[in-house]
Amino acid sequence: MLKSQSKEKITIEELVDSYSINIIRTARKMISARINFDKWLLEDLIQQGYVGLIEAQRD
Repeated sequence: MLKSQSKEKITIEELVDSYSINIIRTARKMISARINFDKWLLEDLIQQGYVGLIEAQRD
């Protein structure tokens, strides 16, 4: 994402909205190799993706 010249801050909500599809797609790709699909594992991976995104934004 590109920031404007005015150095405006991107809010966490905007960041999560813009990357949520990528997080979900990546989690599904990681699970697709498993024979027994585990719904809880998918939700855990998605949650960890959001947490990692928020932590990366804070730094």
